[in-house]
Amino acid sequence: MIIKSRFKIALALFFLILQSKAAFAGTWLDNVLVSLHSMPLGPVAPDSRTVLAEFQGHIFPMKVAGDEFYAAFEIQGQDQVCFDFRVKALPEGKKGYVSWINTEVPGCPLPSNHKGTFLLNLVDAMGKEGGLFMVQLEDESKVRCKLNGVTTDLALLRIIQKGQSWYGSHGYFVQKNRSEYDESVAKLNSFTLNQFQREFPELRNEILKYASSHSRNLEARWTGETFREHYIELKEWISNFELIYGQNKSLNEFLSWIWEEDCSAFNPITSLIFPVAEWTFMNSFDWISSIRTIRTNGSYLIKQFH
Repeated sequence: MIIKSRFKIALALFFLILQSKAAFAGTWLDNVLVSLHSMPLGPVAPDSRTVLAEFQGHIFPMKVAGDEFYAAFEIQGQDQVCFDFRVKALPEGKKGYVSWINTEVPGCPLPSNHKGTFLLNLVDAMGKEGGLFMVQLEDESKVRCKLNGVTTDLALLRIIQKGQSWYGSHGYFVQKNRSEYDESVAKLNSFTLNQFQREFPELRNEILKYASSHSRNLEARWTGETFREHYIELKEWISNFELIYGQNKSLNEFLSWIWEEDCSAFNPITSLIFPVAEWTFMNSFDWISSIRTIRTNGSYLIKQFH
């Protein structure tokens, strides 16, 4: 996963660094070394040290740096950073920023399973124990299909499968237009496969009508050989799905089934079902307008602690 039980926190006093209401203690680096029960890994600069951290029974090196008003935590893989978390002391309190999570970085010293969840648990612990009022991130998470190595938008996949994004399942929610976003997710979750089959021909006709006077490339994409291949494949998937589960299922149940059966088919199928929603006439189609809202508002997420 690219994310580009109760916690047993061995770094009990780790969060001495974050105890001030508005700023960090001037000796926070020394506190980190003591409270982590850690040791420096070689020479370090005065404002930056690498320590051995222990969290949920897993030991890993972490680079820590900062001053009275700013702190940075990095976990380094073989050639690049796989985790980057920042904390700033603002007038309204301490705010965290998940700058980067990529669990596919080679050599990233994380547990063998559930790496992304491990890192979000670590962020949660920092937020709760450190007195942060909020953590913010940008959801660009991807998941890789094991059959062909192609990545898929993890937020969209989890909304299709479980009704909320992966970050949403960890308590994060959209920063702006939350009610509009939640309404769109609910609308997408309730949209049926039968509705899609009835409305898709009309959608294609509208796209071709628009393309005839605006874009030859767009017209070619919806009439060419690739389209025909994907459309035939889509109809075959629908036929097989309905033979097994009947005709009263949701579009999301159908797409979840495709991912489980053959994740390599997921992107070609969803490229037809969810074409890029950049044409205003497409907003008249419920599932398209829902996806457009989800993609527009669903990137910037927050989690509040106080």
